[in-house]
Amino acid sequence: RLLSSACACDVAVEPVIVVIAAGVTMRAQAAGVHVVQRRMIARWLSTRPAVLAPDRVEEIFEQARRDSTWWTGSRSRNQRRPCST
Repeated sequence: RLLSSACACDVAVEPVIVVIAAGVTMRAQAAGVHVVQRRMIARWLSTRPAVLAPDRVEEIFEQARRDSTWWTGSRSRNQRRPCST
């Protein structure tokens, strides 16, 4: 919500847990969360479809790296637009 507000567009996210341990036993995949072993993360990321153009990714990253983004939204909810490619 805060990142979307700072970017003035709806930023879609997918939660990912990267397991650092050498091995993990999963009885079931968690709903709505990707769980990936650390040695598989590069391969997993490379299989994900491109959703945004590189320049749009840079704009979102610029907002994400700012401390101020995570403390308060900089724009009101009604000013957001869908983040597009």
